[in-house]
Amino acid sequence: MSPAGYNFYLDPLFCDLAGDNYRLEMDSPCYPGSHPEGSWACEHQRIGGEDPGCNPAGADDPDVAPAVSRLLGNRPNPFHPSTTIFFELASPGHTVLRVFDVAGREISTLENRLLTTGRYHRTWNGRSNEGLIVPSGVYFYQLNVDGTKETKQMVLSR
Repeated sequence: MSPAGYNFYLDPLFCDLAGDNYRLEMDSPCYPGSHPEGSWACEHQRIGGEDPGCNPAGADDPDVAPAVSRLLGNRPNPFHPSTTIFFELASPGHTVLRVFDVAGREISTLENRLLTTGRYHRTWNGRSNEGLIVPSGVYFYQLNVDGTKETKQMVLSR
């Protein structure tokens, strides 16, 4: 059960409240399948006025190719016990998503295969490749798509 007793405690990331756009951003924790505490949190209730995606014309919907491959961030951050990392691919390519500690040591590989164009998310459970629980601290996650790398930071708080 959520800390708020089924009420919102994460920003649902509406596209533009001031402009009356109640669609959900693609990296919203209430996007189907994206809530960090499991499917019960948002799957069984309709959140947002329309289907997810800020552009009603569909420019940011999953079936439309993004302009560039990039990391979109992770939610929640800081996190405990797990976080979801969002990324998108502009074209098919060998994709590697890894987590590193502050010393640059690889902690976990979340993805390492050929993926098609589109939006993706992977969950990191705060464990190493060997299944060991890692300590609280700053970690980096890196997306490598056919040699192009992008890195972002996250904080694990136990």
